[in-house]
Amino acid sequence: MAPPAPPSARPTSGKSERAEIRPRRISPPTSAQSRKIRFDTWISAFNPPPSDLTKLGDPDGDGRSNYEEYALGGDPRFHDAPPAQTVNRTGADIVWSFAVRDDAGIDYTPKRSPDLTQWFEFTAPQIQSVPHPDLADFLLITITATAVATDGKEFVRVEFVIP
Repeated sequence: MAPPAPPSARPTSGKSERAEIRPRRISPPTSAQSRKIRFDTWISAFNPPPSDLTKLGDPDGDGRSNYEEYALGGDPRFHDAPPAQTVNRTGADIVWSFAVRDDAGIDYTPKRSPDLTQWFEFTAPQIQSVPHPDLADFLLITITATAVATDGKEFVRVEFVIP
């Protein structure tokens, strides 16, 4: 089976009116056991180590920085896909679920696009964050928001602020 498409290639279907977009940053709530693995500990644990240990490095050339690999559960040595995510339509809503490491220091913003060119932050989404049922030290983030695509297509992605 092929690896899941990157977030920016995941269309949703259906039509609705375009909503006003307001900036919103999301910092996930964390469990009492968060920060078990920090970036520096995580990156230094690989054997053999990646050729570039910096947060901005992309030694495997897959388009995700080492920091994004850390946040999403990738391996910086191999061109791999992040853990599975889902994007579904429920009535007039988009329901998007993805995994992110349980670390209060990770700052990310979920975004949407009607055309893969212009990206907007979600407007007034409902956000649920629970411990991931299958991945230790990860949260399962579920975002429910009104769809805004007028032609039935909408794409989603996560943008990270790399400290």
